Amino acid sequence: MRSIAWLGEIDEPLLARVGGKARNLAELERAGMPVPPAFVVTTDAYRAHLEHAGLAKRIAVRVEGCDLDNFNAVDEACNDIRTWIGATPLPEPVALAIAKAYREFPGEHASPRVAVRSSASAEDGADVSFAGQHETLLNVRGEGELLDAVRRCWTSLWTPRALVYRSRFGFDLTRVDVAAVVQLFVPAETAGVLFTTNPLSGNSDEILITGSYGLGEAVVGGLVTPDTVVLDAKGSITERRLGTKEIRVVPAESGTQVESVEVSGRRRFCFTPADLKGLNALGRRAAAHFGAPQDIEWARAGGHLYILQSRPITVTSFGYVGPKLSPLERWSLRVATDNNRDHWPEPLKPLDAAIYRVATSGMAAWFREFGAHVRADRRYYEELPDKRVAIRPLALTPRLPMVWRIPRRILRAFKEDPHEAWAGLKAEVLRVIEPWEATETASLEPERLAQGIEQTLKAVADEMPLRFSRIFTPGQLHESLVRVWCRMALGAEEGAEAAQALFDALPYRTAEMNRDVARLARILLSEGKESPTLDAALESFLAEWGSRPIRGMEAVPSVPTWRDDPTIVLGLIDAMAHDPTAIDVDGSERRQAERYAVAQERVAARLKGRRRHWFLHSVDTARRAIIAREDSLHLHERASALVRRLALSLGERLVGLGALDAAEDVFFLYESELSQAARGDSGLRERIIPRRRAYQRVVAAHRRGENWFVASGSLPEEVFARSKETSDVLLKGLAASRGVVAGRVCIITDQSEFERFRSGDILVAPITTPAWTPLFRLASGVVTDVGGLLSHAAIVAREYGVPAVLGVGNATRRLQEGEAVTVDGTAGVVRRSRDDR
Repeated sequence: MRSIAWLGEIDEPLLARVGGKARNLAELERAGMPVPPAFVVTTDAYRAHLEHAGLAKRIAVRVEGCDLDNFNAVDEACNDIRTWIGATPLPEPVALAIAKAYREFPGEHASPRVAVRSSASAEDGADVSFAGQHETLLNVRGEGELLDAVRRCWTSLWTPRALVYRSRFGFDLTRVDVAAVVQLFVPAETAGVLFTTNPLSGNSDEILITGSYGLGEAVVGGLVTPDTVVLDAKGSITERRLGTKEIRVVPAESGTQVESVEVSGRRRFCFTPADLKGLNALGRRAAAHFGAPQDIEWARAGGHLYILQSRPITVTSFGYVGPKLSPLERWSLRVATDNNRDHWPEPLKPLDAAIYRVATSGMAAWFREFGAHVRADRRYYEELPDKRVAIRPLALTPRLPMVWRIPRRILRAFKEDPHEAWAGLKAEVLRVIEPWEATETASLEPERLAQGIEQTLKAVADEMPLRFSRIFTPGQLHESLVRVWCRMALGAEEGAEAAQALFDALPYRTAEMNRDVARLARILLSEGKESPTLDAALESFLAEWGSRPIRGMEAVPSVPTWRDDPTIVLGLIDAMAHDPTAIDVDGSERRQAERYAVAQERVAARLKGRRRHWFLHSVDTARRAIIAREDSLHLHERASALVRRLALSLGERLVGLGALDAAEDVFFLYESELSQAARGDSGLRERIIPRRRAYQRVVAAHRRGENWFVASGSLPEEVFARSKETSDVLLKGLAASRGVVAGRVCIITDQSEFERFRSGDILVAPITTPAWTPLFRLASGVVTDVGGLLSHAAIVAREYGVPAVLGVGNATRRLQEGEAVTVDGTAGVVRRSRDDR
């Protein structure tokens, strides 16, 4: 055991025992950078402290029994552990070694002032920084204070924030150790933080420097708004912002204290030109030495600059990372944005990207059929250096062949039957997936499971281009023609209403599901929740509809299904059961059929001869295309659910072989890696851990309001720009379903909240999927953050005659639960209702 090591003594065998902060400081010292003298109390000393008092096993048991989703439980567990560590005297050999090293600091003073900084074994890495998670104590003086400070560093490993942070990023909660860097204290006149890559713009040529008066604690702790300067590659100032700097943190007799900054000091920058020149040089040297952008704490004292610590920049601005796009390609991405966000509303894991590839490659083939040039990576996604998954949406550029290909393709579509075409495509996919669905996966070897995933993805990939070509092309053509015929026959206003009614009473898959949900709701009303009849009916329902994902429009393997979480269905049933009219499916379908028949008769009566014939043909073809399209969506859900089941079975086998920690980790493997993993790849953990952390960073950015397409580097931020809202409306979006209605807002963010929804509410949601359809029977209006004119929400809202405004962008944040609003689906705006003005 070695308790103490000076920075200059840290060699290869010691690297794992000094923590990330000490490792980086040792590197900088060896490179000749201005690092204050320091020694490290190693993780050996921390482990000796735990073993000396028998705490290691006690801590492991306490953590194992803690519910990390329960903050009070985490707080109590951490308080217990910190008390145990803090109340235990240091082992005598450790205490003596620390005291001896302290006395060896250079200088005339027998009790020098030091800073004691935690240095965890997982800290300051390339993927996660642990910034601010552990303790730093400044201006510590005397052996007694030093020993207490070291022990406080150790206990900071067990704060609730540190424990939850380790859990979130996939670290073993009890195997992270902590060292302590004891560094000669720098009584800074000015201090701050510099980033060798601008974290706001993502520009690697820019250095961003922040600073304030006194110790860096004021900047790091967020106590002041610091001065900020951006330097370009030549060291010239390109941007600067004067901070407020009302206070400074300064040394006290022991520890630190806060004092006010004089007004004249607040009005000038704390940097001198020499400071900026020196910091620019130090930052670029450090980044070049480590070969990666650095986040550096610096200080100036007595005319000298010092580096107090340096860590890799783990998160910069989530800028676009991809091929340069032409103006036309950017325009096409902007047009496609609503469809992308509608189908992929949340970040994808590596295995999910396989489904994205399958769907997008089919769409690419469809556009090429019309003669467009399609820019997309051949795999349609890529792993960035920081392990984020960046998908590659289709960017289109018009080409000369479109002039003759589009008319030729449209003429051919007049004679195509989308429903008949779909029957053949569906049979080919079922021929592959049905045998796998009927196979008991527990008996399959890992390589067979990987083969099942590969075959399922291939079957859908082979079908997808034909699905777009033979269903979407005639379907969209004839749907557009129906609207033209209606306008010609009845005029703009009446024609739009008639066209909407012509797509009522469709016997498609989601309508069948609604009928089954209504049946369950009737059983619930008549027999109660504990009814054996309800249990049996629910089991039958899940056998037919259980492949529906609990989140998202497009099913992906990592997202659980209704079969995995039947409580979602129970909430849906409960919501419908509260409104007897919602479960009157026969009456609703009869009314839809009547509206459909009346609309068809009115339009047909105004059209003569061939026009009437083509109108009726277009109505029939468009309706058959919608039925085929919805059925294909259900088939894709089955395929994704099958991939999920096979993947989890493969994950369980890999856990049994010791290659993975949890079966769900398999979703962090790419499709191309599954066969290799099944054959016994030993390096899975090393690839999965940074991918999981990258995914969690993207999720965190998405939850803060930054769309995940931007956060993952998949799309430029300007693609998501919306026009300014006019002053007379609350929100503006797409006019997706005609009509005006007033009601109270009910914000539903996921399917677990269905039971809160009541008849007459305005449904406000981030996005809706087929699983949400029964709520449209209850809703008086619909508003979504995401969605286009061809999205699920638009189709269902128009079918049910519910006014809808989609693609608003921020409805779930701007509107309040219970707020009275008016949804104008004709103008595409949401207004505050009169009684709320």
